[in-house]
Amino acid sequence: MDELLGDFLGESGEMLAEIAGAIVAWEANPADQDRLDAIFRFVHTVKGSSSFLTLPRVTALAHAAEDSLDTVRRGKRQADRALVSGVLAIIDRLADLMESIGEAGAEPEGDDCDVIALLSSAAGAASKTATAAHRPEAANENLAEESASHAAVSWRSIRVPLPLLDSVMTGVTDMVLARNEFARMLREKVRDPSVTAAFERLSESVAGMRQSVSQMRMQRVDRLFSPLPRIIRDLAVDLAKEASFSSEGGEVELDREMIENIRDPLTHIIRNAIDHGLESPDQREAAGKPRGGSIRVSARQSGNRIDISISDDGRGIDVDRVVAKAVEVGAITHAVAATLSAKDRLALIFAPGLSTAASISAVSGRGVGMDVVKANIERIGGLVELDNRPGEGLTITLRVPMTLTIISGLLVSAAGQQFAVPRSVVREIMLEDSEAVRIERVGGGEYATVRGERLALIRIEAALGLPIDANDEDRALILVRLGHDRCYALSVAAVHDHEELVIKPAAPAVLATGLYAGTTLPDSGRPVLLLDATSLPQVLGVDIEVASSDDAVAATSAAEAQQGDQLLLFREAGGAVRAVPLAVIDRLEDVDASWLFAAAGAIHVRIDGAIWPVFAADLPSGEGRVKLLRIADGDAVVCYPIDAVIDIVRRPQAIRPAATPGLVMGTMLIADQPVEMIDCFWLMSQLVNDQLQQALKKPLCRVIGEGEGWAKSFLAPILELAGYRVAVGPPSPGEEAGDILLSCGESEPDNNTAVPLVRLRSTMAMSGPDDASVYRYDRAGLMIALKTGTRGRG
Repeated sequence: MDELLGDFLGESGEMLAEIAGAIVAWEANPADQDRLDAIFRFVHTVKGSSSFLTLPRVTALAHAAEDSLDTVRRGKRQADRALVSGVLAIIDRLADLMESIGEAGAEPEGDDCDVIALLSSAAGAASKTATAAHRPEAANENLAEESASHAAVSWRSIRVPLPLLDSVMTGVTDMVLARNEFARMLREKVRDPSVTAAFERLSESVAGMRQSVSQMRMQRVDRLFSPLPRIIRDLAVDLAKEASFSSEGGEVELDREMIENIRDPLTHIIRNAIDHGLESPDQREAAGKPRGGSIRVSARQSGNRIDISISDDGRGIDVDRVVAKAVEVGAITHAVAATLSAKDRLALIFAPGLSTAASISAVSGRGVGMDVVKANIERIGGLVELDNRPGEGLTITLRVPMTLTIISGLLVSAAGQQFAVPRSVVREIMLEDSEAVRIERVGGGEYATVRGERLALIRIEAALGLPIDANDEDRALILVRLGHDRCYALSVAAVHDHEELVIKPAAPAVLATGLYAGTTLPDSGRPVLLLDATSLPQVLGVDIEVASSDDAVAATSAAEAQQGDQLLLFREAGGAVRAVPLAVIDRLEDVDASWLFAAAGAIHVRIDGAIWPVFAADLPSGEGRVKLLRIADGDAVVCYPIDAVIDIVRRPQAIRPAATPGLVMGTMLIADQPVEMIDCFWLMSQLVNDQLQQALKKPLCRVIGEGEGWAKSFLAPILELAGYRVAVGPPSPGEEAGDILLSCGESEPDNNTAVPLVRLRSTMAMSGPDDASVYRYDRAGLMIALKTGTRGRG
C-alpha cells in the first residue's frame, strides 16, 4: 500500500500544475471540448485512486470538481469565471493535501466544505456528491477501464527517486573520469593494438551510457511553462486587468536542475509583465490596442544553450523614469546619467534596489526585482537580454546552458596552476603583446585597450594572491562577455585547450570565496577549479562598466591593429584547421542561419541592412546559428563561414606555398601541427571582383535639379529595377559624372559635359512642338529616352 500511495502522490502531484494551466486555457476557450475532457479525466482518475487508497477528503474534493465539470459537459451549465475559480480552488486544496500526505503518510483531519461550496450552484449538488463519493466500486471499474486503455498506448516507465538518479549520474561521471585517466596511461605506456581496440569499445560504451543517463535528467520545458497560465490569470484578476497566455517550444528539453534554477526568475518576470507591463483595459483601448493584453513565452535550442523569451504587448519600459529612479536611489549621479547611452540607460533596470512601482504592494515596490533575476541567471552561466519597444511591449530573453553538469570549458594556467573558464562567456582569445592590444595602468587599476575598446583587466595571479612569472612571454587575454555588452579582459599565463568538463561542487570553503563555480577533472588527471567568470569582477571590486570615450586612443589602437602579423586560427565545419591574417578580419558575426540565402547562383547573407557575399557552396542545413568571419579590404566585404575560433597566434616565418593559386595560399606549422593559410587575395578576387564588374556594367543615371526628394522616393526604385545605378545631386570632385543626366527642375541645368541630358517635366502637356522633355510619370517614354541616351555613349 505504501508503494501504491507513493506512486499516486508522485503522478498526481506532477499533473496538478499542468492541469491548472489547462483549466485556465479552457476558461479562455470554453468550446475546447478536448481540453475539458482531459481535465475531467484527471479529476475522475484522482477520485477513483483516492477512494481505493481510502483518502476520503481527496475523494470528496475530486468528485465535487468532477460533478461540476460534468454539468458543463452535458450542457447544463456554462463555464463562467465562478466555476473555473471554484475548480482551481479545489486543485489548490488537493495540492496541499497531497503534500501533507506525503510528509505524514496519512490524510490530515479537516473539512473541505468551504471549497466544495464554491461549486454548489444547483439544488441537490451536495447530495449528488455524497452519493457518488460512496460508490468506489463503480469508480474503480471506470478507473480500471481507463488505465487499461492508457497502458495500451503509452510508453512503459517506472518512477525513480531523484537521489538515486543523482547517484547513478555521479557513478557514470566517475566512470568517464576513470576512462580519461586510463586513456592517458595507454597513450604513454601501451602500444598493443588489441588492448587499444578493446579500450575503444569500452570507451564507446561508457560514452553511450553517459548520454543515456544525461537524458534521464532532462525534462521538457513545458513543465516550466505549465504553472504560468494560472499565475497570469490570478494576478490579472487581482489587478483588474485582462491577459491571455500562449507558449511555444514546450518540447525543448532542459536539465531538471536548470529548470529549478529558472523557475523563480521566470515567475518574477511574468508577474512584472502583468503588473508593470500591461495597461488597464481602458488604457489599452484608448491607445488603440485590444482590451486584453497578451503574454507569450517561447523556448528555442541554440547549440548547447536554451533561449527562453518572455514577450508582452504592454507599455514597455519607460527609460526616462528608470533613469530618474536610479538617480533618486543613488545608483548613479545626474552627471553620469547625462552621459549614458540608450543601452546603458535601459540596463539600469538591473540596478540593485531599483523599483519603478508607485507604491508597495503584494506584487511589487519592494526594490527586489530584476537585479535578483539577473544575478540568479548569471549564477548558472546564463545571460539576460532586453528588447524594449516603448508603447508596444517588452521582450526579455534568458539565455541559459542546457545543463550544469557537463559544460564546454577552456583550460588555462597561471602561476603554475591550471584553471577552467566556461566557454559560454568567452568572446575572444588573443595574445597580450598583440599589436591590437595596449595595456595601461590608471588609478591603481589596469585596463586593456583592444582595437579601440577599453576593458577592465584582471590578472588571475593578482586575484588569487599568486606571483606572476616574469618569464611568461606569450601571456593571453581572454575577453569575457557578461551580457549587455559588458566585458572585461582576463589575463592568463597560457591557454591550453578546450574540453567537455564534468562539473562537481567544490568544498564549501572554496565556494565561499565567490571566485569559483565548482571543480572538474580534465584529461590531464589533475583536479582543476572552475573560475566563476561572472562573479570574479564583483568579488575583486573591479568596475567593468568602463567605456572608452577617448577617440584618439581608439584611433591609435585601430591603426596598430592593422600593422600586426597575427593570425586567427579557426576550425571549419569539416574539422580542418586554417588561419587568416587578423588584420583583414573586420569582425566575427554570429548570425541566424535564416539570414543566409541563395541568389544568382551564389550564397549571400543580410547583416545590418546590407547584403554580403558568403564563400559557401550551399546553404546551411537546419536551423541554429552560423559563425562568419567578415573579411574586409576597406571597400568590399566577404563572409567566410567557420565552426569555431581557436586562438590568435604569431605568424611563422616559413610557409610552404600551394602548387596552384586557390583558396589555400600554403601550409605552415603552428605548435607542430600543419595549418593551411587562406589566400585572401584569391578569395576577394573570386567573390568581389565579379560583383564589382557587374556593377560597373550598369549605366549610372545622375539626377540633378530641384526635385531630388521626389527622385529618391519615386524615380530611383524604378531606375534600379530597370538595371541602372542611381546618384542624386551634382557629382563631388573625383566622383563619376554619370552616363546620363536626368533633370527634374523647371530651370535649365548647368551641363558643360558631353553626358546626354534628359529633362523631366511635371505636366503631361508639352510646352511646344520643340519640347523634347519627358513627362515624369511616363514610364515607357522615360525608358526609351534613357536607352537612346546611353546608346549614344557607347
